Amino acid sequence: MIGQRGQSSVEYMIVFAAALVVLASAVHYLITSSKSVGKSAERAVNRVYEEVENRIRS
Repeated sequence: MIGQRGQSSVEYMIVFAAALVVLASAVHYLITSSKSVGKSAERAVNRVYEEVENRIRS
């Protein structure tokens, strides 16, 4: 159990990995649940790509 003396580092790694999975799930949910944020980010990236292409051509 966590907090007992003699705890192995493997147990710490398991808890850390579980926390990372929970964090990644939360971030993924936030990104996919707000479609408007995703669309505006996509437009901004497309604008940057177009600007780079225009500068390369000229």
